[in-house]
Amino acid sequence: MIEESLRVLSSGGILAIAYINKHSVVPMLVRKIPEFINEGTISKVMDTGSLKGRDPESFWTDSHYTTPLEIENYMKQFDVSIVDHLGTDGLSHTLSNEVDGLSEQKFEIYKNYHFKTCREKSILGISSHGLVICRKN
Repeated sequence: MIEESLRVLSSGGILAIAYINKHSVVPMLVRKIPEFINEGTISKVMDTGSLKGRDPESFWTDSHYTTPLEIENYMKQFDVSIVDHLGTDGLSHTLSNEVDGLSEQKFEIYKNYHFKTCREKSILGISSHGLVICRKN
């Protein structure tokens, strides 16, 4: 899919790649569907990064998971420069009930914190979803 997108993208064009971070999957399973906390599911997510909807270990549809470092390394094979890389939801997946319960004023403070930290490399891997912005050379 990325190869096809880059083939039609003009030089200087921007490609945005969204991904699901494999490091966030197990905490989400613990919180929302703990019946999938088993060696098979965790191994497929962490080792291969892929689940097929028909697999007994699958908690969703066909899906692929990667890490911030893996997606950056993958993009090195293409003639692109990474312009930006951010975690789109940070810690929100582990704090969703608490964040939803904040007053408007406190939510604004939390949101400002999130915007200040969403590009912090040391915590990029905790975000459920990542976004890599590339420019075709």
